This record gives sequence, structure tokens and C-alpha cells, in this order.
Amino acid sequence: MNKLILILCLTTAVCSCSKKDKSSTESASVSVLLQNKWTIDSVYLYPSTGMTSNAIYAYKITTTQYSDFRADGKVYSYGGVPISYLDTTVYRLLPDNKTFVVNTIINGTVSTKSDTGYILKITTGALVYYNQNAAREYGKVVLKR
Repeated sequence: MNKLILILCLTTAVCSCSKKDKSSTESASVSVLLQNKWTIDSVYLYPSTGMTSNAIYAYKITTTQYSDFRADGKVYSYGGVPISYLDTTVYRLLPDNKTFVVNTIINGTVSTKSDTGYILKITTGALVYYNQNAAREYGKVVLKR
């Protein structure tokens, strides 16, 4: 019995010493989760006081609008009604694994102007993020696969 306890303790010690760096594993998994075609489910607009108050605008998406985050660092987006658009942008996930920066592409050149998104939730089936516009209002976007 004592040998079994000793073996279990040694196994636990060896396994705990050989753990991978959590931040690099987390970064890889967030990046992999983000790289998908996401259908926009709903969009909310909150006042500058923050997202704890009631939304001043809520829009449930009924058409096929999507954002397709690719492994090559590009996002292909399509929007239908009320505003029809097809757009290609460039994105990068920052080291905190919660922030991504998107830059537009104008005439084949990546713009220096960027928008920042902050991930609130990411799973295999859902992505929720928010950003803040020039009027300091918060926008929350809910996407699904």
C-alpha cells in the first residue's frame, strides 16, 4: 500500500513538472477557436456608461451575415439587409488572448486605422465580443457557428 502511495506521489510530481506553458496553450486554443466562419446572431448598442445598463439598440439578425476569420490573418465579412456589404480586413489576436485588432484594406494596402474588439466569450459554438465607437458607445456582437 505504501509503495502504491509513493508511486502515485512520484507520478503526480513528474506530471506536474512537465506541464506545458498555459499561456501558449491558451493562446493557440483561442486562435484556433476564432478561426472560423461565424454567423452574426445579434448586435447591441449600449450608452457610454457601459454595458451594465439597458441596450439603447438591439438588432436580431435575420439574414445570412457572417464574419469569416481565417488562418492567414484576414476576415471576410458579408452583410445583407439593412446594409449590404462584402469586406475583407486584416486581424491579429493580441497576447492577452482577449483582444483582437482589425485593420481595413484600402486598394490593396492595409490601413493604419484600426478597430479593437474585446472577447467576452469564445467556445466552439459561440463568440461574443464588444468594442467602443468614437461616441464612446459600446457595441456588443453575438456570433454563432
